[in-house]
Amino acid sequence: MSASMVLPFHLAVVIQYSLIHRDVQNGGEEKSLASYFFKAMELKIKAQYLPDHTKIIDDKNISAFDKSLYIDLELNDFFDVDLYQKNNFGFLARLLCTSNFQALEDRYGLEYVKEMNLELITQIVIDKRKQAYKTAKELSFLQFIKLVDCIIYQCSEMHNYSNSLCKLLLDSLIYNIIRIQPEYSKMLWDLNEQDEALTI
Repeated sequence: MSASMVLPFHLAVVIQYSLIHRDVQNGGEEKSLASYFFKAMELKIKAQYLPDHTKIIDDKNISAFDKSLYIDLELNDFFDVDLYQKNNFGFLARLLCTSNFQALEDRYGLEYVKEMNLELITQIVIDKRKQAYKTAKELSFLQFIKLVDCIIYQCSEMHNYSNSLCKLLLDSLIYNIIRIQPEYSKMLWDLNEQDEALTI
């Protein structure tokens, strides 16, 4: 990773893209790309109350910051992900900024980040929300994937990244943006010998 935070406008565009690009799930209601991430969090919250499941608050594989986001989601009901809900944008901004900040701290040490104001950086991302909307509307899906790859690169050295909400969000965005492309929907679901020419 490079020794800097991802630029605020970059983060704002990715968040806006995840909120405004939609998928029609099983012929039903349109959902944003980000809704898949929120749904996964919702299921995790519900699953913790099943027999033989560890409570999120007691799970040693979940960071204190991620636990706070689960609590925030449960208390504020972000399950209905809508473009115009400012809270959803702020929630995702906080997640990505804090993850990037934590990766810098884990990679370079506490002394390196002590002059950085995480709250201010997060607010700057939020303040760029409207400006980022137009860019996100015009962005190609490949450029979006490249922007997400940059964020992955900048956050992946965070301790416990493999179990983090940051990884869950970014993986979900990449998977689902590919899945809703028209070219993807036209592809064959499986192959037989008669389709052999397609693999050459």
